[in-house]
Amino acid sequence: MNILRHPVYNFANLLTAFNLMLGLLSILCAINGKLDWACYALLLAMLCDFLDGFIARLLNVSGEFGKQLDSLADMVSFGVAPGVFMFVMIIIGIDIDTWKGLSSDYSGCSINASQFAQLKIQEWSDAFFHQTRDGYEMYNPCVQKPSPNPYDASIKYLPFAALLIPLFSMLRLAKFNIDENQKDAFVGVPTPMNTFFFMFFPLFFVTNFDALSTQSEMVFILFDCYTLSGIVVVFSALMMAPITLIAMKFKSFSFRDNKIRFLLVGLSLISIPIFKLWSLPFILILYIGLSILQRILTRKQ
Repeated sequence: MNILRHPVYNFANLLTAFNLMLGLLSILCAINGKLDWACYALLLAMLCDFLDGFIARLLNVSGEFGKQLDSLADMVSFGVAPGVFMFVMIIIGIDIDTWKGLSSDYSGCSINASQFAQLKIQEWSDAFFHQTRDGYEMYNPCVQKPSPNPYDASIKYLPFAALLIPLFSMLRLAKFNIDENQKDAFVGVPTPMNTFFFMFFPLFFVTNFDALSTQSEMVFILFDCYTLSGIVVVFSALMMAPITLIAMKFKSFSFRDNKIRFLLVGLSLISIPIFKLWSLPFILILYIGLSILQRILTRKQ
């Protein structure tokens, strides 16, 4: 039997398997402070997710088995993984005063974004799991003496707001699997697009870490733990919102059948060199806007 057309091991399903493994890799990176690596793994997972359906249709191996595999992989890569790195971002946002240079604990000590994230994860873990009231020098070589643990307060429960992402992703994917009306359009923001939006936060944190103290006050407000938690709640709810959106599944590359899709891809590519990392939230807003425009044009016709 041709391996490319095997009902279990065909090439499309192998891409779905890579999607899953990249999602797991992203989770491992995030919990160890490598937030940029976590995002890069998910970008590759998105590529696999885009290609598996297209190749399945191209090879005529589409089926219920592949559909279920795709949802299981998406649950990990675009549900659990973004939930984990946003969990970490909220942990970091709790101690945002350190970003502003108000803490003297890190003065004169060279520390990169991954080390800082790992330190904050450890401090949160100490406060939540071990009820530790003081930071220890073994966890932070930049601290010369034990200092109060900033997570030893009720705010240590706030990062659990990020678990709404996998929760609503599960609901979104289950609804998609049984909804026959979502073949050519989505109802609610798709999990990969939501993940694409959430990646802005860890990537901005890592790439601007050395200059965080010079950022505007609006950046600190955006990355505050309460703001991040609110964003998580809103954009998790959007996955189940009754909004009809474009399905980015190309059944063909005909311009006539995919005008809005090509417009979205083109404007997205143009926005990247202009807005750089800010293009990530811009693309989601553009996606929702063009979907609404297509809906209006379709109704007029």
